[in-house]
Amino acid sequence: MADKIEVYLERCSDGVRYNEFTAPPGTPKYTGDPNEKYIEATTDERFRIVVKLRRGFDFMGSPKVRVEYFVDQGNFLWETLSRYKSPFALPSDRSHREASLEMIQQFIDGKYMDCGLTFGELKTGWYPLILN
Repeated sequence: MADKIEVYLERCSDGVRYNEFTAPPGTPKYTGDPNEKYIEATTDERFRIVVKLRRGFDFMGSPKVRVEYFVDQGNFLWETLSRYKSPFALPSDRSHREASLEMIQQFIDGKYMDCGLTFGELKTGWYPLILN
């Protein structure tokens, strides 16, 4: 069923999807996990997380699926994707099966604020992006 779910990161500045890389077998970062990918990113670059349920996704009898995001050590967010589109939606509309996350709420100076997702200070090396 993993081939019926697409999850990736894209830059907010131009909407370009980040190229994903797998650590070469035999290297210290190689785990053999097909969901573990690496990308090239830049410090402070804004990005969004995109989730798409492809045609043929098996809802297993349920009308909805819950997508959970864990961002920046403890920020937990979720949203729902649906088998059925709104009766008012255009035939080409896929918003019921596609979602993107680019903002999270942070508690700053005593109040909640909407903040864009950005890469923090990056260091040389490989860090896993696990897409489950």
